[in-house]
Amino acid sequence: MWICRNCGKENPDTAKTCTACGEKSVLPPKGAQPKRRAANAPAEGTPFVARALEAAAWGILALGLMGIFVGLFAAIPWKGAVLLVLAVTAGSWALLAKGVAQAVRDAHAIRARLEREE
Repeated sequence: MWICRNCGKENPDTAKTCTACGEKSVLPPKGAQPKRRAANAPAEGTPFVARALEAAAWGILALGLMGIFVGLFAAIPWKGAVLLVLAVTAGSWALLAKGVAQAVRDAHAIRARLEREE
């Protein structure tokens, strides 16, 4: 079923014109790709803050993994608890940095789109 954009009446898929007002069917061709939404399209350049936070997230993860690797061979009491806290902390900070980087990237994309529309 398709809805007429002129009068709003539902029409069968096989109808070429609206049964109420005669408006032509405006269905996309079968197999046509939908247009990409602006939110999915990359903005012109990524802000430095987003790139820096992305790099910081990977750095935090790398240092956390290195700390866990070094901690496996260190003779410290409560080794399991210390390694678990280190892993959770590194993962949390990395996720936070990636989340903030994505928020900055999204804000930049929205701002760029609004500036284009004006």
